[in-house]
Amino acid sequence: LSATIAYGAQGHSLSPIIVYDNVPGGAGLVARLEDKDILRACLETARSRVDGKCGCGEDTSCYGCLRSYRNQFVHQNLQRGPVFNFLGKIISMLT
Repeated sequence: LSATIAYGAQGHSLSPIIVYDNVPGGAGLVARLEDKDILRACLETARSRVDGKCGCGEDTSCYGCLRSYRNQFVHQNLQRGPVFNFLGKIISMLT
């Protein structure tokens, strides 16, 4: 799966997340996220990855939380803290 944020979306308290299959023809994983329990589990897992146990500060990131080879061109802009807070807000909306 891959995801992006729809910046500038009007009428939303949080920017919408666009999730998509990144394999040709899709793998059907996005359809599984329609189940609220599966979506919650995925978001909670993502949030635990950026909870700070990796050792980096809220205003930075590392390969343990956000960085990867594919996003190396934006490493200097990745901040763990805002992602942790954003995911927390989304999870609270699922309640």
